[in-house]
Amino acid sequence: MPYVMIGDERVEIKDITPSGWDGLYTLEEHGSHRSWWIAASSEEATKAAAEYWKDMAYDDAEEFIIMVGPETAVHWAFGHGSVEDWMDNLDPAVEWGRYDGEEHEGLEFGLSEDEEDEDILPTGFTIGINEYAVAYRRD
Repeated sequence: MPYVMIGDERVEIKDITPSGWDGLYTLEEHGSHRSWWIAASSEEATKAAAEYWKDMAYDDAEEFIIMVGPETAVHWAFGHGSVEDWMDNLDPAVEWGRYDGEEHEGLEFGLSEDEEDEDILPTGFTIGINEYAVAYRRD
């Protein structure tokens, strides 16, 4: 079974699926109700967070304004800062780590000794076996 080392903990992977935002994936644990957001790096997770907020701004502007705060939106409207600057400074641990607010770095993906690396991870998954990544606990 494929696994990922998150800190000292070996987490067996039930499934990894694209999140809908470039570079961010959902990891479901085997034998657990826990799930994680994973990305190749903090930078990739930040880009995905900016994409998430842009989607919200375009798809549900009212909700976006509620989430960022009307005062912030007014400041942006009058040229005091910008939504682009705000998105450039998003903290991926805050955006994705809703369970504990932490970024877990240096993940190592691998396979049990009796497995081969073919077709273990989903098509398009860009974080390969034995490469390092970051994770944020969802629940």
